[in-house]
Amino acid sequence: MKILLLLLCVGFVLSAPAQLTLKPKAGVTLSRFQRAEQGYPYSYPDRNVGGFAAGAALSCSRGHLSLQAELLYNAKGNLVAYPADGYSIGIPPPNAHRFHYLELPLLAYYRLFSGLHAGAGGYYSYLLRGDAFRKGKRIDDPAVSYSRSDFGLLAELAFRSRRFEVGARYSWGLKTVQQITTVPNDPEFAQQAPVDMGRNRSLQLYVAYPIRF
Repeated sequence: MKILLLLLCVGFVLSAPAQLTLKPKAGVTLSRFQRAEQGYPYSYPDRNVGGFAAGAALSCSRGHLSLQAELLYNAKGNLVAYPADGYSIGIPPPNAHRFHYLELPLLAYYRLFSGLHAGAGGYYSYLLRGDAFRKGKRIDDPAVSYSRSDFGLLAELAFRSRRFEVGARYSWGLKTVQQITTVPNDPEFAQQAPVDMGRNRSLQLYVAYPIRF
């Protein structure tokens, strides 16, 4: 599929005169998990957490159509809303997670009218670091790790002018994020069965500065 997308991009560029644009960009992200059972690992509701995204995009446009590839740092996560009276049995599990991704989105856009564009595509993410928190404090547990990759679908509305671009993007993860616990000093139970945490869902608002060639 990646090879097909690359061939389409090359053909799109070579078929007719096209406008190449480099776009440094940054924005904020609201994200949470979607899962069959709420409140991993207990049944408390999930809440959105804020994050930050930054990177650059390379766009190739011709007429009403454009193709865009990006390289971004993107922070996603999830918050579990424990009851106000706390967790009464033992030590509570982490109530927040934050995942730091290096993300590669690929999108196709169609200009609807004036500067308004609608886009759709997909993304692949590589996990740089995953953090767990309990009551706002980071938990340092070297035995716990998380799925190294994620991928999913994207939908976007963007407004473009000659001096700036603003947009709203929704990200629909297709891969379930898993927590993996390894116990190196116990050969019989060296690795516990992965725990399904949920699939990433996020809304990103961004601003970009176009540099045309």
